[in-house]
Amino acid sequence: MKNEITKDGGRPVMNDAEESLRATANLADKQAAATRSLIEDNLQVVKQSMVAAETAVMEHLQHSAKGIDPYVSDNVWNWR
Repeated sequence: MKNEITKDGGRPVMNDAEESLRATANLADKQAAATRSLIEDNLQVVKQSMVAAETAVMEHLQHSAKGIDPYVSDNVWNWR
């Protein structure tokens, strides 16, 4: 299950949770309302974490690309 969540960024899990929230939006029970609130809070944390992780990955990739650029420039391959 862990690989299923991470390989697609967890978006299906978040989509399912959001759909569950919409489906139970009309329930007036206090426990249901508390559960929805907890799920909403957790979804917000997950979304923020995913944005932070994506930003970190992009920064790392950009840093790596800058480190490779001088090597590639100095070692140009002639494809012809």
